Formats: sequence, structure tokens, C-alpha cells
Amino acid sequence: MSALLGKKVGMTQVFTDKGDCVPVTVVHVERCVPVLKRTAEKDGYQAVMLAYGDRKAKHTNKPLKGFYDKHKVEPAKILKEFRDQDIDDDAIGKPISVDVFSEGDEVEVVGVTKGKGFSGVFRRFNYAGAPASHGHHELSWYGFDRYAHLSWSSF
Repeated sequence: MSALLGKKVGMTQVFTDKGDCVPVTVVHVERCVPVLKRTAEKDGYQAVMLAYGDRKAKHTNKPLKGFYDKHKVEPAKILKEFRDQDIDDDAIGKPISVDVFSEGDEVEVVGVTKGKGFSGVFRRFNYAGAPASHGHHELSWYGFDRYAHLSWSSF
């Protein structure tokens, strides 16, 4: 089993023996338990389902409570299935940690952004906005005009 769930804490740097600076991502791994093993014979594909984190039982809906009770696992924040992974039957229900990886292993990291909602062009495209001093020419449906803020009826 070479899959694990975690939460990104931030970035830092590590120096090698040669003195090279290597950027690294710090990941916090909470309780990560294999819950279910899918096999090609029974399910048509091979996969392992992991439960990550802790969740109060009162915040878990009844179908998920039934699922967790059936597999004798505590409720978790996230249930995620990893395809083409295999695990021993006796390891199901026992927490796994970062020991599945060794130093120098290359890992593939997939993440979900925080999301900023609809923030407009200033944050989305890094626009600076118009100058706040030294005169300010506005854009309007008149085009680029010194007196764009004045309508033709005010002349």
C-alpha cells in the first residue's frame, strides 16, 4: 500500500549534505485507516478505501454510520478510494502512517484548493486598479475620456 491522506501545513526548506537548498512540503497525517478492500474478482477492479481524520458520531449521517459499524471503524472526515492498490486482509482496520514511504521515494501529490469564491478581476488576474492620485481618468461607455464621469447633458 503506497497511498496516504494528509493535510498540507505549509512549505519549508531542507539543506542537503552538499549544502543545496531543497524546497519541501510539510504534510500533517492524522489517523488514516484502511476500511475496505475491493478485488477484481468481486468488484471488477482492485482498490483500497481509506478513512482519514476523526468525526463525531453525532455529525455522521445514518447511512455512513451503518457503513462504519459494518466495517468496525470509527467515523472519519474523509473516505477516499485508491485504485490499483493492494493491502493484506489483516491490515484492514489498523492505522497506517508515513512508514509506508522511505527516504528518496517520489510521491504524487493531489490537492484541493481552499477556494476564494467570486473575487473579481483584482484577485483573480492580479490587476492593480486605477491610480488613486495624480488625476484619475475613468473608463466608461464614452470610452477613454477625461470627462468620462460627466454626461453629455451636463455640458
